[in-house]
Amino acid sequence: MLNSKTKVFSLCLVILSITLISHFLIFEKFKNKNNDTYKASLIDVGLFEFNNKSLLQSTNTEAYKKQSFESYKKSSTYFKPETKEAPIKKTKLVNTKKAISAPKEDSDNPILLAHSILLKDLTSGEILMKRNELDSWPMASLTKLMTATIALENMDLTSKILITKNSADQSSNLLFKVGEYYSVIDMIKASLILSNNASALALAEGFGYEKFINLMQSKANFLGMKNSKFFEPTGLSPLNKSTALDFEILAKYIYTNHKEILDITTEKISSIKEITSGSDKVLNSTNIFAGENYFIGGKTGYTLEAQGNLFSIFKAGNKVLLSIVLGSKSKFEDTQKIYILSLRKLLGLSASK
Repeated sequence: MLNSKTKVFSLCLVILSITLISHFLIFEKFKNKNNDTYKASLIDVGLFEFNNKSLLQSTNTEAYKKQSFESYKKSSTYFKPETKEAPIKKTKLVNTKKAISAPKEDSDNPILLAHSILLKDLTSGEILMKRNELDSWPMASLTKLMTATIALENMDLTSKILITKNSADQSSNLLFKVGEYYSVIDMIKASLILSNNASALALAEGFGYEKFINLMQSKANFLGMKNSKFFEPTGLSPLNKSTALDFEILAKYIYTNHKEILDITTEKISSIKEITSGSDKVLNSTNIFAGENYFIGGKTGYTLEAQGNLFSIFKAGNKVLLSIVLGSKSKFEDTQKIYILSLRKLLGLSASK
């Protein structure tokens, strides 16, 4: 039998062997370079170069790094503590350029949106306001003022006008049907009050289209409208162009020689009669000034190319004022501002008088 000393020695050898084996296994585990967690831990503290592409592509890399960071967080050997920096104060950027203030609008300095403007006192002939009055601009439905002038001067107002398919197709509101008949004066009324394209085209066709257009251009040339071109009677074509100053010539001619045109445009609501059936059709004016006692007459116009055009003649005390705006995003508002400004000047209320 083994004595007691031998037994103790043997037991110590067994314990030592187990300890050595355990330490060896643990060492081998962390020595293994294929252990992703181990590598991630060393990467975090800067002791291992990250050159293993498979680990780089691993979806768990961030999780490993986060775990290892927490593991080494308190280690003075492998972890460099963060340094707290003073908080960065947020400062507002100061614009060294002087702020450009938007123009202020008041009664003496209205903001007008039109490209071209002309305000004239027809009583004295004085031009009170102007802007780009020589710029060529699409006429849109202001064309119909010349159309009405040519019809009045060259056609029998009671003669019948046929609505052809060509003219009916020009009407956006289906007011007219193919085969209907109307008098010349009713076609003039529809073209001026409703700004109807079918009626303007029907007038030209009833007279002879080419001859009618030639008369429109000849009249413009005769009146001295040197920068005005007429290619068709409705104003749909952007080729129909004029200037505010040229249109002042036509407006003055109409005011002097064809008051009936202006009288028609003052009607807020009117009607025309289809000759064959005898049925009446109602016309609602496109002009918000129609029916006002200070409104002598005028004509609206709009196309995409022209934007808003408006020709107006107003009473202002013992004065008669002509306003023309072309290319406006708000033609009625522009015209109203121009009219109010002129009234203030006439009454001595304007500081800019």
